[in-house]
Amino acid sequence: MEENKRIKSFVYLDEYKMYSISSQLFEGLTEYILANDKESLSENNTQKGKIGSGQVMGDILLKEKVSTEKRYLHDYAFNLFEKELIRLNKVSESFDNIEDKPFVKMKGKILFNDYKVLLETLRNFNKIGEAIGYISNKDGLDQLNNLKENISKQNDRNSIAKFSQMTKKLEKEFHQDLINQGLMLDAEVLKRMDILIEYGYKNLFEINLYDDDNNIIYSSILNRKYLREEEDILISKYSRKTEVEFILLGILTQSGKEAFDPDFAFSYFSDTDEKTTLKRGAKNVINSLTGMENFFLGRLSNEYIIDPIAIYSEL
Repeated sequence: MEENKRIKSFVYLDEYKMYSISSQLFEGLTEYILANDKESLSENNTQKGKIGSGQVMGDILLKEKVSTEKRYLHDYAFNLFEKELIRLNKVSESFDNIEDKPFVKMKGKILFNDYKVLLETLRNFNKIGEAIGYISNKDGLDQLNNLKENISKQNDRNSIAKFSQMTKKLEKEFHQDLINQGLMLDAEVLKRMDILIEYGYKNLFEINLYDDDNNIIYSSILNRKYLREEEDILISKYSRKTEVEFILLGILTQSGKEAFDPDFAFSYFSDTDEKTTLKRGAKNVINSLTGMENFFLGRLSNEYIIDPIAIYSEL
């Protein structure tokens, strides 16, 4: 082992994307896999192209193909993959030259944004808030329960009305207190927030990595199937906003060079061409949809969007 070599602890690794790019980095990798699809790995020692890391990558892919999935094979493959990218000088590790190279490698603390959980929380917000309020206000709860118990013991109509009025007043005060504490929201507000979040974000799982020195946010939408652990376990271990620094390796897809143009869909049509009427209508709908998506998912002025390949911490 190399001296002072850092050990990687992966929380996310897109094996498909890694191997797809690797097949282009290492000559002969694809041919090697196809030629040996049905042969034993130990029986074949030939490969078109370079022998070395590409051969090892082919071995890893073939073993994974004919046996149960082994995470450590993917991890080792990534080490070769990352090393080759750096050797070819294709990785930017600084904000100063982030747009000069095809791959980006940034380090920092991250924030997990699980919109699926956010939507579930929103739909149960008032129930959760009410439960928290009852637990944190035991004295008020005991008083309310005593009033309700007294109602059940009363036979006189006036006494029942009196205790019922006191109960309603106490419940109203309790709910107002929850609203003041931010533990309850108006039901109509929650309903409309539900519609907006469900439409705009669906079940996206996003991370934000913060570069405090340059006041930059690096954002990535993750494919849940490439997470190494369940989302709730991951967040329980590292917290929603991590104390540990992670490294994000991926491909820069948005950096804000081109602003959204709402008239783009019409820029190639002639105003006098009647044949474009239906197509114009379709483009108008698409334009509206694009505008709405930009409202929800549009990039912030200091935000860079990265298509993620791996997220890991170093030990």
